[in-house]
Amino acid sequence: MKATASSLRRNLKIATIACLAADLALLGWLLSPRAPSRAAMTAQLARARAQYVALRLQAAQMAKLDQRIRMSRTQMQALMAQGLPPQADASSKLLTELSRIAGRSHVLVSGAQFNPDKTMQYGVRRIAISLQVAGPYAGVVRFVNQMERSPMFFIINQVSASGVASAGAGGAGGGDQVKLEVQLEAYVQAERM
Repeated sequence: MKATASSLRRNLKIATIACLAADLALLGWLLSPRAPSRAAMTAQLARARAQYVALRLQAAQMAKLDQRIRMSRTQMQALMAQGLPPQADASSKLLTELSRIAGRSHVLVSGAQFNPDKTMQYGVRRIAISLQVAGPYAGVVRFVNQMERSPMFFIINQVSASGVASAGAGGAGGGDQVKLEVQLEAYVQAERM
């Protein structure tokens, strides 16, 4: 029994010394310049939180951007379906729309010339159009306004007055007639070859 008690004391002393050595080593590490201070750890935690907030904000912005891209694609498809006729029947659809607008505006459209670009971009082809519009001032203004509001996609590049003639007392509107040269462009869905 004495041998067991002495070996137990010896083992207890060794364990106590090992624990004290470990405590001293940990205390030395905490007091050493290599150990992070409380202020440094707090600053590091604050930086990590700021990065987390920035990443969450960035993720929210990316989600909004993704939603806008989906909405833009939907709007682009609607524009392609309604505002850009297929190339095969583009001339007739463009002329029909120009005639419809001219009829509503009570003006005459003449001399329409279509000059399609030879190249296409993004699946569409640009067509430069020049035409003359003649009629009463209010009708010509209405024509230009309705062209800009048309479901067909028109871009008016240039408008220049080419003449003003008085209709006289026996004229249709009883007022001055305006003649305009209009340069515009339209786009059509290009056929892929």
